[in-house]
This record gives sequence, structure tokens and C-alpha cells, in this order.
Amino acid sequence: MKQFLRIDALLSNMQNHHCKLDFHLLQRWSWLQPEALKKGEIDGGFVYGIPEEMITSLLDGIMETWEVKQ
Repeated sequence: MKQFLRIDALLSNMQNHHCKLDFHLLQRWSWLQPEALKKGEIDGGFVYGIPEEMITSLLDGIMETWEVKQ
């Protein structure tokens, strides 16, 4: 089963801990939800059914944006 993640949870964690998240840390904020697997899209703050390498890329982009705002 694939996972999906809450972007707001990731951003909140980065702001609170000033750290870069990797895939294994991301799993702590991931939930398994079978109906989400069919969507494969961003919807309501969730990213559905994306593979590990795309999650890593997404986190890198979020972190770069977050660092610019600091």
C-alpha cells in the first residue's frame, strides 16, 4: 500500500525542529488509506499515492521554499 502525507504536518514539524525531513521521518506523519490510492493526486492538503523518490523530491522543494522564507 502507498502512503499519503499532510503537508501542513510536515511544515509544522520543520518549523518546530528546524530540520530537514527524510522519507523515514515522513512515515511518522503518513496514514494508509485505501481509497486515497485511487486518486493519485493532491486534494485538500493531502498528497496521495506518491512513491518514495517523489516524496524525497517534494520534501527538498518544500525545504528550499521554507529556507528562503526564513
